[in-house]
Amino acid sequence: MAASTTPEAVQAIIETELDPAPFIAAAQSLYDARIGSALPDSQGSQVLAWLAAHFVAVADPRETQESVGTGSWSFEGKNQSGEGLKSTQYGQMAMTLDTTGKLRDSEKRKARFQVL
Repeated sequence: MAASTTPEAVQAIIETELDPAPFIAAAQSLYDARIGSALPDSQGSQVLAWLAAHFVAVADPRETQESVGTGSWSFEGKNQSGEGLKSTQYGQMAMTLDTTGKLRDSEKRKARFQVL
């Protein structure tokens, strides 16, 4: 049996009115490409749920800061210092749960040089 997750597992992590199915499919695709069968299925299923939650948060950003008065709101995944999986707490948790380090390694920027 391969690692998998369910809409209920994703909704236990992140509250959303969006259908989690497309986010689970995206998470499964990323997981298969980067991690494959390197983790036990139970651990992989946790990583998948957190990856799907990350994709939900990107599509439906969470409010992370709020001010009243002059008004000031910040949303996770928008204007964050991190990019990719680092941009949400859900992506960060997925990287933490991935003990292979493959998700974290895929987030590292690679230097590119161009000779003119």
